[in-house]
This record gives sequence, C-alpha cells and structure tokens, in this order.
Amino acid sequence: SFGTFLLFSQASVAILRMLQRRLSFFYNKLNLLTIGDLVFRMKENAWVLATVAVLSACVITATGTIYTAQATMLKDTEMSYPHAVTFAVSGELGVASEETGLPVLASAVEGILAEDKVTVSEYAALAGLMAKMNSDASILVVPESGFNAWAKAAGRKTATLAGSKAALLQPVEISDSYVTEGIPMDLVVGGEGGAKISVEAVPHTFLNTNYLSAVHRFVVVDDALYNKLAVAASLDDRVSFLSYEFWDWQKAQETSQRLRASIPDANLVDFASRTEMYEGRRQMTALTAMIAMFVTVLFFIAAGSMLYFRLFGSIQEDREKYQSMRRLGISSEEINRVISAQVKVIFFAPIAVGSMHCGFAMKALSNVLRNMPWPFLGVFRYAIYAVAGFSLVQVVYYLVARNAYVREVNVRYS
Repeated sequence: SFGTFLLFSQASVAILRMLQRRLSFFYNKLNLLTIGDLVFRMKENAWVLATVAVLSACVITATGTIYTAQATMLKDTEMSYPHAVTFAVSGELGVASEETGLPVLASAVEGILAEDKVTVSEYAALAGLMAKMNSDASILVVPESGFNAWAKAAGRKTATLAGSKAALLQPVEISDSYVTEGIPMDLVVGGEGGAKISVEAVPHTFLNTNYLSAVHRFVVVDDALYNKLAVAASLDDRVSFLSYEFWDWQKAQETSQRLRASIPDANLVDFASRTEMYEGRRQMTALTAMIAMFVTVLFFIAAGSMLYFRLFGSIQEDREKYQSMRRLGISSEEINRVISAQVKVIFFAPIAVGSMHCGFAMKALSNVLRNMPWPFLGVFRYAIYAVAGFSLVQVVYYLVARNAYVREVNVRYS
C-alpha cells in the first residue's frame, strides 16, 4: 500500500536521520558506515520493501487464519460432542448383565478398545427401560443397583433412593447441599394398559455425553419400582446407553467405525461419533486449506526472492564501494559486519511491518469470531505462531543471502 511505501521511504529515513543526530550513537564503532549507507538503501528500495511487507502481511495473516479455523473447528467439535463416541442399543443387546448390572454390550466394547489400544478417560454404561414420561417424552429408566454399579466402577457419585424418590440425571456438578423439590413424573412402560409408576425426581450429577435424539433423558428409580415396570416391558423396550471419551480421540476413527460395525442395524437405536464428525469436517476444509497454504508458500518465496535479487542488483557498485573502504584501512571483518547489519535490516524490516499489518487483520478477525456461534480462542496466539514460523524461515533466507552477498563482494578483493 502507499502508506507502507511512505513508511519505508520517509519514516524509516527520518528515524535513521534522528540516529545520525545522536552523535554518541552515530560515531560508535561502525554505526557511521552502517547508518549512512542504510539511508541510501532504504530510499532506493522503498517500493521493493513495501511490496515485500504487504506480501508478508498476506502470508502471515493467511497462515494465522488457517490455524485459527482449524483450531476453532476442533474446539467446536469437542464442545458439540463431549465424548468420542456415544450410542444406544436395544433388544438382546440392550439388557443388563445379571452379574454386574452393567450392559451386556459393555464387555464386547471393552474388548474392541483393548485390541485397538485405546485409552478411555471416562465412560458411561447404563441399562434400563425406555418409558413414556408424563404421557409424552421418552426417558430411559435405570434401576438404582445398575446405576450404582456403573458409578462405583467409574468413580462417580452413587444414588441413594427409597420409595417414590428418583434421581433425574443432569450433565452438571450438583453438590450434596443442593436442595430442591422433586419433579413429579408418571412413567409408563408398555403403552396404555402397561405398567405405570409415579416418582418425585431430584437432580443428580451425571456425565456430559453426546446428544442422542432417541435417548437423552435419564432417571434412576428404586429397584422395586423398576421391577414393576419391567414386568410389562418387551425386549425392544430394553435399552443400553454407552458413552466413551478417549485420550487420543483424533486417532480413534477406525475404532469408532469398528464399534459401529459391531452393532446390528436392528439393535442400533442411535449413534454419535465425534471422531467421524471431525474427520468429515476436516476433509471438507482440507482442499481449501491446502490451496491457501500453497498460495501462502508461493507468496513467501516471491517475497524472499524479491529481496534476494534486489540485493544483488547493484553488486558491482557495492563491490567497488567496499573496495574503496578497504583502501581507507577498514578491514574485511568490519566490512562484513556492516554488510550483515544492512542486509539484516533489509530482510527483517518488511517482516516486522507485515506483522503489524497482520495484527490489525487479526483484530478484525477476532471481532468477527466473537459474534459467531463457535468459541473464540484468541486469534493472536495463532498469528504469533505464524510470525514465529515465517521469521525462522526468513532467518534461513537471510543467512543464505548474506553469505552469498559477502562472497560476491569479496571476489575481486580476494
């Protein structure tokens, strides 16, 4: 932009002039030679430096935006799917084990996880009956013994119930001091003419699992009340709910697919997998991200090449200038230090200006993301990663260009 050009052609020169007026700094060591020559170089190369700064800003902003989009997509998927995999089954797979009180399918699932060496960080495994709540919504009724069997195995809070008292499972932490009136519930299994019980349900802590449209409400009742409902339940009314969170869930897509394939369609009630959802989203954006990164790399190579060839554009004049300095008694080591300082400014000043441009662009992006339904992560963090990454590459560019330039300058002298 024109403003960037003015920054290099006018502002940078004004800063160098100010340093020249600070005599204690200007006459210190080789600053007289370095700054004096830099004034000329900045004026001569202002358009090139401005162009490189704009290209650098595009590169850094694009990379930071890509990182932000990927991280936002990952965080959004984790928030939408608290667990790696959640599913519900019915029929003969939906019954509870007489020995453990846990779903019979749980042992088969654990076998698949062990074969794939997948580590589970937390899980839920409940077996119960699908009932109608207040003659309308469906709810999974779980016996107290079965719920407590899972709670003890998973290190969770157990439920103590008696009579018509019931526990309405909620995905939030509920303290023991929390007191509320029970919610009246009429639970029916078997339709009209089936078994019916009335309970008073109070909130009880449960895991935050993936949402299943068919099974997303849970109530725990006393075993005696549960047995009254079980009398009228058919095999299809018996449902098991299982949910697992994996430590390294992004690498567990095959495990998720194996779990899905192990359940017959006739028994599957619902299935929600974070791994499959994330992989689907990632594949949808992979092509766009690849094209963006390819263009970004091209821009960065173009910016570095412009600086490299502009530096060597006046090599003959520079060689004669430095040879004249040698005749005045300035050593080759001192000339090399002057060259290093000047090349360093030429290579890193555009990156610094481009980073400032990127800061304004990232601020605009953060304002947009704050109003979006996905979480705001702080885009500046990813912009800093991009700046650091491209600065490291620029260091390599600088070292290569500096060594080649010094070698060319010293050709005739050697």
